[in-house]
Amino acid sequence: MRHYPHPMDRAEAQGWIEKGLARYERDGCSFYALESLATGEFLGQCGILMQEVEDVNETEVGYLLLYKHWHKGYATEAARACRDFARSERGAERVISLINPSNTPSANVARRLGATIEKTIIKWDVPHDVWVHAR
Repeated sequence: MRHYPHPMDRAEAQGWIEKGLARYERDGCSFYALESLATGEFLGQCGILMQEVEDVNETEVGYLLLYKHWHKGYATEAARACRDFARSERGAERVISLINPSNTPSANVARRLGATIEKTIIKWDVPHDVWVHAR
């Protein structure tokens, strides 16, 4: 949770889950749980989120993995699948990722997927780079 204001307590985690469920109702998408095919262990989450960026509704691929599962290719594999699904099944012409400039691991995932930084915005009261995924 280094790039979040603080680790969530139980009530905040419940709110996160409820927000995700509301996104499914409203947008038809949200985060998906990631699990190991070999063991069934929970790895983190990745998904398609509708985000407002400077008054424009954007399709975002977001990903958060438990630290112990970093550097194993899971985030890249999941983000690629979500990006491709957003385009092929949801008809997204443009796909972005919003990444705090200090979040080097997430930026590296975006870079591996061919995304580049378009601009930096303030979102959730902190700077975020808008990474645009290449076609």
